[in-house]
Amino acid sequence: MALAGRNELCPCGSGRKYKRCCGFHRATDRALEERLHAIEELARLAFLSPRLVPDSDGYDAWVRTVLAGEAEADTEAAIAALGPDEPGRILTACLELYPDAWAVLAARCGSDRDAVAALLGGAVAAGIRDFAPIERFAVETIEDSDELLRDPFEALALCFDGEQLWASEAGAEAERVIDAIPDWVDDDAYERRWNESLEATAGRLTTQWHRRRLARLVGRVEHELPLDGFPLASTAIRSGCERFVADEGCRRRLAAVLLGNMLGRDTLGQLRNAIAA
Repeated sequence: MALAGRNELCPCGSGRKYKRCCGFHRATDRALEERLHAIEELARLAFLSPRLVPDSDGYDAWVRTVLAGEAEADTEAAIAALGPDEPGRILTACLELYPDAWAVLAARCGSDRDAVAALLGGAVAAGIRDFAPIERFAVETIEDSDELLRDPFEALALCFDGEQLWASEAGAEAERVIDAIPDWVDDDAYERRWNESLEATAGRLTTQWHRRRLARLVGRVEHELPLDGFPLASTAIRSGCERFVADEGCRRRLAAVLLGNMLGRDTLGQLRNAIAA
């Protein structure tokens, strides 16, 4: 609430109208806060969909130099490492996925250039998550499981999270398809139809971007091998990586398994909050 009317004398005693004194500074502060909030939310958009994270050899090389302690984690350097085409691809994907959020937040940001910079800054930050080591629990599980050691595909699948490949919208679509399976079928038939439905949905939703993204994720896992202290798991995962490269059916199956990991997840609330804030 304003301390005085806009055209009244400012209560600070300056003798000037409120709108030209303390009221001006309060309005300026509010505008700055709103702009900073919009920049934060624009950066956060990149965490809502894997399509908004970098897909670039140059970016991968930059992250590895940072993780090796050979370079500073500088956002401008990371954006430069994306190459000439990747910034445009990320922006186009954002406009396709979240047009309403972009319109609102970019307007609050006050500058298209600053809005794009905020989005790209968020993208390079979100992409670093892909370089996190394979979860120790997963590696230990593979190392100690005869079943997983005999099935390199299952060993490889444990190295990923569904959100690395699919957005929550894809998970919601898969859930609608799964929910359409009748409850009255027996367990074996239900499991078969569940797998068939999931694979069909993944096949329908998979684009060239998904194929390229999944290949990059598998390549990053292979780059980590061997895992210190886990020789059996390392061998199984490497075999899974080799099978992924050689077998198209394995690539389709992995995409479906990761889509299954998205069932029951909902990150769209973050987007709604970003628009409403």
